[in-house]
Amino acid sequence: MPAYSCSSSSIVKIMIKGLKQLEKYAQTDPSVIKDIDTIKKSLEIYNKDCSTCKGESNSDAKCLQVALTKLYRQMPFNKHSIYPWSNYEWDYSNFIDNNYSAAATGSTTSGSWSSLYKNMDIFFKLFQAYVTAPNPSKRSKAGGTNKYSDYPIYGCRGNNSKSCKVLHKVKTTNKDGVPYKSKFFNKKLDGEYSSSYFVKVGTCPRPDIKDSDKCIKGGYTWITSPIDTALAKLSGGIPDGSCHQGRYMFINNQPGLKIKTLSVGGIPSINLGTMKGFVPSLANDVLSLTPDKLYNAFTGKNVKGHMILQKCPTIVEPFVNLKQQNYTFMVILAILIILFTILILTRTID
Repeated sequence: MPAYSCSSSSIVKIMIKGLKQLEKYAQTDPSVIKDIDTIKKSLEIYNKDCSTCKGESNSDAKCLQVALTKLYRQMPFNKHSIYPWSNYEWDYSNFIDNNYSAAATGSTTSGSWSSLYKNMDIFFKLFQAYVTAPNPSKRSKAGGTNKYSDYPIYGCRGNNSKSCKVLHKVKTTNKDGVPYKSKFFNKKLDGEYSSSYFVKVGTCPRPDIKDSDKCIKGGYTWITSPIDTALAKLSGGIPDGSCHQGRYMFINNQPGLKIKTLSVGGIPSINLGTMKGFVPSLANDVLSLTPDKLYNAFTGKNVKGHMILQKCPTIVEPFVNLKQQNYTFMVILAILIILFTILILTRTID
């Protein structure tokens, strides 16, 4: 396959060269060096994605837009703001089209008895979609290409097939990993959680990490003030700063609504369990906006079944017991005074 280049390739190359020159003036600031490296890598990925769109899908506008969106999301101010992006972008309508459209179910307008029975089965399937069947389902995975994913199977047939595959290729390559190592990120993100994701909501100070290299290698952010940076450049040293760990919130978009009991008249209560269709899921979304849940969200508390806020790590900094230190100092001082007094008295007697 011949190599293709985007019209913006020359501009991207110039920007990368400029960033390399800028690195020479930022050697004293590790956070700036990291940001420059991130921008360079994102520009290189964009250049590759743009070339793929041009060469394999004839400069498809949607493909080029996806490449540009990826570039924006890789910028230092936006990188790791969402994890993973594929879950965040879960397309509910595509999943419905893959499983419940006329093309997917095979419904027909024929008046034959066989068609009637078939359409009755389809009716019950659609009823399940409204009441019991979840979207996403237990077999779903964001970024997949089967009918359980949100890939538009029936919209990518015929002439659209090639461009859809190229767009999906650009969209799903060079995925971000977890922001940093933490048990908080060990949550299920496939199956019914394929539309659930993490969003960055702030930072947690890490006073236990004093070294900038250790801070950055850990996936955290080293923050320096402009004054410290300027002074460091004048002295040729490394500017003082502080380490900060990104703080995240898990948005639980698992479909369904738990209905514990239902009692009508004198009929005993019935446990209905969890209804996962469109209607109960919509009701669950509405219930998540009740005043008590909104208050918890605004005050940084968990909202059960909807949102889990990451706790900042408890840092126990080393300290000196001043009381014990003062006591030891006084004992030593008393002994020295006694010895000094004995020494003076001995010399006086002599």
